[in-house]
Amino acid sequence: MASHEEAISHFIFFGLTPFLWMGSLAATKRDRAEDARDRRMPPLRIAPFSFHFYLQLIREFWQIASEQLKYYTRFILA
Repeated sequence: MASHEEAISHFIFFGLTPFLWMGSLAATKRDRAEDARDRRMPPLRIAPFSFHFYLQLIREFWQIASEQLKYYTRFILA
């Protein structure tokens, strides 16, 4: 006679494995659909978080910081 723990482990393996397998198939199908959609989408002019994006961000930050620095040095020296 099988023990209680063995019965539980058999139920988990044989009872839940098909559902996990179907879930993985559904996830694979969804991933393939997302990949196909991504291939159809045109690329952005400037991709967010690309090198160009960060370069532009640094330029704008540097411009604002230099203007603030000019203002504060004028204020301190006056």
